[in-house]
Amino acid sequence: MIAATKLNSLRAALDERKATTETELANLHEELRALGGDSDDENGSVGNHLADDGSYVQEQDRILRVEADLTSILNQINDAFARIDNGTYGVCARCEKPIAEERLEYLPFVAYCIDCQAFLERQNGALS
Repeated sequence: MIAATKLNSLRAALDERKATTETELANLHEELRALGGDSDDENGSVGNHLADDGSYVQEQDRILRVEADLTSILNQINDAFARIDNGTYGVCARCEKPIAEERLEYLPFVAYCIDCQAFLERQNGALS
């Protein structure tokens, strides 16, 4: 069980990380809108220059990948708040052993201890 003062500190870290992640997502949405505005200059179609079109598609792809990563982190943060509320925060969702406080300090939204996280990553890598 995590001490109340430590839990408050971790909750504050989650609040800060959530605000930062939401800001980053908003900035990405703005970048994506700006890229869309550029295509509006070409009447929503491909431009006259293949290199420009390739750069546009590559940049749009980069933004969408980063957006997916940030959305995943935001979901994990919200899940961590739910675990705090239901009293399971700091307990591995797989093996139910305590998650090291150092790990929670570094990644306050994690749901798995380091061993279970490694296992899941190996398992997911095998499925890919």
